[in-house]
Amino acid sequence: MDADSQRAELEQALAEHSYGIQSYEVHGAGGPGVVATVTLLEGARITVGVSASGFYVVQSSSTGSKACGTRHYETLTMLLHDKSPRFSERFRDALDARLQQLLEEQQQQ
Repeated sequence: MDADSQRAELEQALAEHSYGIQSYEVHGAGGPGVVATVTLLEGARITVGVSASGFYVVQSSSTGSKACGTRHYETLTMLLHDKSPRFSERFRDALDARLQQLLEEQQQQ
């Protein structure tokens, strides 16, 4: 996966998950490639990268350590569920709201 594809995938995934994070900033290719600094709802900051193997944490402010990208997650959703309990809450709320909307649409037919 080239740097442009990595950047596009990371930007799209972060935009789709903006309801469950405070903010993010995508950075160009560096040592670990294309990465983004993500501020979680709890206030912790993590640096997230993407590769052909999936999404991974490069560095976390909550631990102050570099994770070296050893654990890869198939999706950004899985990574955020693992790193942010408040993301999980927002995810459930968004899912419940969407299911309620679908139910209401079905009842109107």
